[in-house]
Amino acid sequence: MENAVADMLKKHPLIAFSPLTDFQVTSLLDVAVEVERLLDAAVISDQSVDGVTLNKGYALLWLWVLGAFEVLRTMAQARICFSEDLAERIVIQKRYLSRLRMPLSKQEFQGKAVASGLTGFLSGVDTKSRDVSFDVGGVSYSARTMLHDFRSLISTVSPTDIKARHDSTYSCRS
Repeated sequence: MENAVADMLKKHPLIAFSPLTDFQVTSLLDVAVEVERLLDAAVISDQSVDGVTLNKGYALLWLWVLGAFEVLRTMAQARICFSEDLAERIVIQKRYLSRLRMPLSKQEFQGKAVASGLTGFLSGVDTKSRDVSFDVGGVSYSARTMLHDFRSLISTVSPTDIKARHDSTYSCRS
């Protein structure tokens, strides 16, 4: 039994932090695969895209950004539960996504009560790399880069990075 638990925690170390967070991360990774599949399928040629398929990919990417941000925010707020290195990388990834999350979720810019207009909508389609991008205040956000960076962050989490359970942080908060 101990070996089974150790094997599970090795494969899914975030369970030691929060089983719900592990489930959410697994779901986000699955959605990321589907977004990438839809981006691949949307490109018909160097000059043509299937708009219906691209819109499906955009819709899932929109939800993915919101979900990934919320997971990272939960983890960042409980940063004492993680190794210093992992906690720092979580905060960096959360800050990066936060600038895009605001136009996508609230249709306004981060820290400003100013309508973002179509900023939360795609600003570019790269048919060669089968990618879409957003421009927020001069910063370009590539869908594939966001998905890759999140996947990379999560893939580096090891059991030794988990220092405490999420629910234990509530007794430490003032």
